[in-house]
Amino acid sequence: MTVLGGIGLRESITKISKDYYMLGMSACILQFPGGRSLMGTTVREVAFSTGEGSLRGELRVPARAETVVVILSGECGAGQTPQESALEREFTDRGIGTFVVDLLTAREASERESRLDIELLGRRIDSLHNWLGRQAMLDTLDIAVCAADTAAPAAIQYVDSASSKPVAVAFWNGRLDLLDGELSGLEIPVLFACTEQNSFLTQLNQTAYDSRAVDSKRAEFLAVAGRIDGGQIATWFERQLTADRSPQHV
Repeated sequence: MTVLGGIGLRESITKISKDYYMLGMSACILQFPGGRSLMGTTVREVAFSTGEGSLRGELRVPARAETVVVILSGECGAGQTPQESALEREFTDRGIGTFVVDLLTAREASERESRLDIELLGRRIDSLHNWLGRQAMLDTLDIAVCAADTAAPAAIQYVDSASSKPVAVAFWNGRLDLLDGELSGLEIPVLFACTEQNSFLTQLNQTAYDSRAVDSKRAEFLAVAGRIDGGQIATWFERQLTADRSPQHV
């Protein structure tokens, strides 16, 4: 089992009413009981209280899942974007779990300074980490990360400092210019994906890939014309996870 940040995935829940549960952690987090089942996939909606507003996430775990990919965005604060929803469906179709999370409230997402506040986004990832560490249903599952836009540098800093790494990580139009310091510590499979029409992001991600490719063959770079297809990212993750579990031959 892989854990995020070295904390075993154990649940600590105190029931406070028939309508929801309070999870035992410093930030107030509500989870609707039991979730619901859609064609063998468990779906749970989660609300995070940050003291500044409410963040929401959706956890989907197919019955045969061995991995949950945490999908993070530092731009949207009003629910899933169509692109995130499409990516979520692609993972579900492949039997891979997802946890789609907005790291900003709707108000914060409308403020440029909040969207560019990597420390703020990092604190939200820490809160998410604490929540994941209390989920019994994830106890036997690996964790992977897919971070978009300004969530990418916050996720890199978090992964760098974690004592136990995710099994794979993908950065999707990542604002790597906001990264404080050198890109280091990513010895796990990593994908740098971006849209070709944004030459600024393309150069940033190409440079980041080149720096990792020197030391590791587990880095890949993907630049596509038009919008990034969720199927491309999901297929990359599926390939990494399959390779990670395949028998090793000497």
